[in-house]
Amino acid sequence: MNQITRLSAVDSTVFIGGESGTGKSTVARMIHQQSHRRQGPFVSINCASLPRDLLTSELFGHTKGSFTGAVKDRAGHAEVADGGTLFLDEIGDLPLELQPKLLTFLQDRTVQRLGSSDVRKVDVRLIVATHRDLTEMCREQAFRQDLYFRLMVLSIEIPPLRHRSAELPSMAEGILARICERMATEPKRLTAEAIRLLLQHSWPGNIRELENVLERAVAFSSESEIKPKDLLLNHVALVRSGPSGDQAVPEPIDRNPHELKPSQDPLTASLPADALPHVGTSLPQGVAFSLPPTNAVSPYSLVGKTLDEIERDAIIHTLSACRGNKAQTARVLGISEKSIYNKMRRLAIDRFDAMPVS
Repeated sequence: MNQITRLSAVDSTVFIGGESGTGKSTVARMIHQQSHRRQGPFVSINCASLPRDLLTSELFGHTKGSFTGAVKDRAGHAEVADGGTLFLDEIGDLPLELQPKLLTFLQDRTVQRLGSSDVRKVDVRLIVATHRDLTEMCREQAFRQDLYFRLMVLSIEIPPLRHRSAELPSMAEGILARICERMATEPKRLTAEAIRLLLQHSWPGNIRELENVLERAVAFSSESEIKPKDLLLNHVALVRSGPSGDQAVPEPIDRNPHELKPSQDPLTASLPADALPHVGTSLPQGVAFSLPPTNAVSPYSLVGKTLDEIERDAIIHTLSACRGNKAQTARVLGISEKSIYNKMRRLAIDRFDAMPVS
């Protein structure tokens, strides 16, 4: 927090590094809100989420008729952020051909709309973030070295959640309170046993995974306390979302299946008995959820399967447990609803493959 306060006091470019899901965008917003620019706009753009042919227009704007579909003049994000902060998330995904334009913007803080010869001066502070190793990208000539040095005026590295055990309990309670408020449910608290269980988890998805775990717990618990049985930590271990949240890939199983007894489920083997969800747990009105049989995924059945096959099984079992509700399945797996539809199409999963468990 002291670092954020110091970074907020100056107006230099800030680089935020860290794994996906560590809260880099939250840190960027905090820097803006504590700076003298807090009355100005905070404008964010994700460089990985836009097609490269639209990025120039999105960043710097365009004039009417400058390309097909440009029916009127439009200011870019850099212009809209005038007087405030421009946050470029996933800067490591900025196309190489667009990097010189960003370098020019950093040097003189001017923008030129696509199709126009007018140059406009803007007063903008730049904050950038990425989960990528820009040093390595410079070595591979995938990122301009001169731009790299321009961005690295002030830098902060956000540690992964597994290295922030001292902060995790208060962080989890804060997230839990926000979730309860958003979902309009009565306030809930984590028991000491639940916090101990959270501290034992490695959190490959970082804060994003913690938010998903707690949201599931709030949705499926009718009690005022969140207990270990409400925390489905290992239920999302087979699928992890990428930087954009839309390109989930199966995560390798790091446990030797032969270390488990044949009767154990690899998704729950590491949890204490009282941490396992109960099938009979009462749920909020209108929410139906039943767990798949404990032998739904045998550790021996994973051996010899491709990653696509493992991912397909994970989605089918979860979809079945959620009784075909794709939105709920996406939340349980920690990925976007769009990803579920894309994956079902790619892996040839239809509703007959995921008939609800009776």
